[in-house]
Amino acid sequence: MQSVSVCLCTYNGERFLPDLLPSVLGQLSSQDELVIVDDSSTDGTLAYLKGLRDPRIRLYENTSNLGPQQSFKRAIELSQGDVIFLCDQDDVWLPHKVSTCVKALQGSSHLLLSHGVYYVDENLKLLKDHPQMAPEKNKTFFKILVKNHFTGATMCFKKELKPHILPYLGDVPMHDWWMALVASLRGGILVLKEPLIYYRRHPQTFTQLQHQKKISLRAIFMRLKMIRVLGKLAHLVLVFL
Repeated sequence: MQSVSVCLCTYNGERFLPDLLPSVLGQLSSQDELVIVDDSSTDGTLAYLKGLRDPRIRLYENTSNLGPQQSFKRAIELSQGDVIFLCDQDDVWLPHKVSTCVKALQGSSHLLLSHGVYYVDENLKLLKDHPQMAPEKNKTFFKILVKNHFTGATMCFKKELKPHILPYLGDVPMHDWWMALVASLRGGILVLKEPLIYYRRHPQTFTQLQHQKKISLRAIFMRLKMIRVLGKLAHLVLVFL
């Protein structure tokens, strides 16, 4: 039976963790683990996590605020499972997420999987205008380079992908974008349309999404930075040219 690692990065997420953690831990066996990297929270997040008495939880603290890319890199480096899940602190997992994803990956040659989500508000109520989202299938390397179509909270991957994503994971502007790009060069991405998490959309998120739809200097800079890092993987990229 394949073991599971869940990589969770926290930062001032105290109010969300009582919703998230039972939904994750309830799906893990005794051989699985929840790797938590706290990015120097200033609220009660650390106290809450340290108060949990569960042998499956492995808690680590950043000595300074490093941001999500470096924090997820550290969590993935520390993970020991055969299948590794990424987890956002403000989501809630559906009860069959782990079993569904592990089964799908076991029967596939793909190294990375992405699934659908239910969009909810801060109180976990479904959004009426946009209740769910599913990632699109057959996204090629170049389509992903133009636009990131995948969200980290919907991703899980086989441990065989780790050595390909880790060396530069802390150098890229978005960790999930980088992982999708590398996976697209390593056999593609397995897409499940089924929603498997409740994905909170905060008011500020909508504003951020509107900005992302516009061509901006920041967007151009992010792509240029990604291309620079990808240049280090030229031996893979050239195969697709």
